[in-house]
Order: sequence, then C-alpha cells, then structure tokens
Amino acid sequence: MSTDRLDPHILAPGRAPTPFTADEIRRGCPQGRTIRLLVEEEGEQPFFRTNRFVQCDDEGATIEYTRSTIGGEPFGAVVADRTTWLELQAHASFPAHQTEISP
Repeated sequence: MSTDRLDPHILAPGRAPTPFTADEIRRGCPQGRTIRLLVEEEGEQPFFRTNRFVQCDDEGATIEYTRSTIGGEPFGAVVADRTTWLELQAHASFPAHQTEISP
C-alpha cells in the first residue's frame, strides 16, 4: 500500500502534501474566526476581503465573505457559502512534480 494514502496531508497520488489537514483546519477555524485578506488584481483597485466563519460543524462551515475598500468602505453583496473542511484543504493541494517544499 502506498504511504501517500496514510498521510492526511496528501489528498491524492501525485499531489504534494498540504500544510494542514482538514481536521487541523476545522480545529483552527471555530465559529467567529475572521480572516482579512488584501486582494490585489492586475488592473483593479486593491481591496480587503473578510472571511468570517459563521456556522461550523464536524463536516464543514458556512463562511460569510464581505469586501471593503482600502479606506474601509464596504462594497458589493455579502455572500455566505457552505464548504467542507476537505474542500478548504484542497485549496492548498498542488501537483507534486510542480511543487517545491522547503523549511
């Protein structure tokens, strides 16, 4: 049996290990956890996106996404979306042959 399947950091054969497992993400993102990100896209004004974990359970979370200008003015609709912890882990899963991991 492949050792990849025993490591919860590796989501599939040929994938590099992720920095956190789905369970570690679940434990690190309780209800109320808020993450603010600076988003810079070519040709666009930078803005902040705030992700707030509004409802969490063993399977996943509902995350509320809001946007604000650099000056703090909200814009756009507030969006809430349900995702699983495994889907959040998959955001950091990349092909092993294209991934370099170093301390």
